[in-house]
This record gives sequence, structure tokens and C-alpha cells, in this order.
Amino acid sequence: MMRALGIKRIVSTTGSAARQDQEIGSEHPWLAARRTMLLRHMPGLILDGERHMRILQARELDWTVIRAPLMTFSEGAPAVLAASPPSPDTTLTYEAVAATLVGELLARRWLRTAPFAKSA
Repeated sequence: MMRALGIKRIVSTTGSAARQDQEIGSEHPWLAARRTMLLRHMPGLILDGERHMRILQARELDWTVIRAPLMTFSEGAPAVLAASPPSPDTTLTYEAVAATLVGELLARRWLRTAPFAKSA
């Protein structure tokens, strides 16, 4: 359906506790810690983010899912994308994550993967 509508690229977000199927059993310790902590409080949100990534992986689109930590409205540093997760206590501003989303949409550096947003 997306191809029929002319959609070729999707950049989206989910939480930094969501893991990709290929990470199961070999999670980075920070990803495992954040996932364990948040599954106690909001399992539906974490599992939905994982389903979201599974759906995109099954499509032939160019996609990127940015896994962002807790976001705040306060002042903060810009964000960068990385293969490894941020520490479990990391926060970013909504502005930093939004700028990272737009940057990835234009730059296309992280195709068909789910990098983590971290403080620059």
C-alpha cells in the first residue's frame, strides 16, 4: 500500500528500550537494563515499539527507526545517532530528537536500521 501511495522512505521513532529481533540474547547491558525497568511500568509501549520495527523490517521501504530515550521540554544538548544505546538515565529534549529525525530524513545514513539517539 505504501508503494502504491508513492511512499518510499519512512523515518519514525520508538523508545530506547525497544529491541530488534536480532538483538535478542545479545543486548547491550544498557538496553537490557532500560528494557527490564520499563517493561515493569509500560510493557505495551515497549512491545508496540518492537512490533513497529518488525513491520518495517518486513517491507521493501527505506526506513529508519530512531530509538529515543525519555524526552523533556528543558534545554539540552543536540542528539546524535549511534549503534549502541545511551545510558539508562539519559534524557534528550524533544527539540533534539526532532532535529535528529529531520537530519536522518535528509541524510539517509541509517537505512533499514534502528539507531539510538544519544547526547552529542
